[in-house]
Amino acid sequence: MATSLFRPAQKVGSKTGINLVPQALKETPKRRTVRRVLSRTSSILLGAYMFALILLFGFSFFLSTRAGGLEATNSKLVSDVIALSEKEILLHTIKNRTDLARKIYSNATPQSAELFDRVVELVSGDVSIIGAETKEGAVTLSVVSKNPLAIQNFLVGLENAKLRDVAVQTLTSAYGLYTVTVHIQ
Repeated sequence: MATSLFRPAQKVGSKTGINLVPQALKETPKRRTVRRVLSRTSSILLGAYMFALILLFGFSFFLSTRAGGLEATNSKLVSDVIALSEKEILLHTIKNRTDLARKIYSNATPQSAELFDRVVELVSGDVSIIGAETKEGAVTLSVVSKNPLAIQNFLVGLENAKLRDVAVQTLTSAYGLYTVTVHIQ
């Protein structure tokens, strides 16, 4: 039989073909088992990492949503505190004035209490009482205002009230405030 230059091609992997894979790299049952275990382990770890990543992003989204809600609540509470602080100042002013009135009435005789009531009725909204003292039918009253016309109207009101004796003890002006101390009998 003569050999020809062209021989039919042999199938790769057939028993008659040339095996160029070294014996050390051939897949053995032990290597196959190790490869399957490594493949499964890496798949499980990849799944665990993906789950942890999804959990991390979900928690981050939850915290950012919660922080936005807390910021809105904080800004509302700050505006409430500002609004209530103005009322608190007004309440402290009223409390101080009522304490002053209690002090005056506790020291007053019936005549000076009536006189004090008549004088307080003459105090307008622009004039504030900053001090008062009653003694034996006489009242000493200190008032303050930013408006000099309000002080003038108060003094004219005292004159028109037909009180027995009205004397201006002090009249001062400082920092845009006008203060008058009046002694009335």
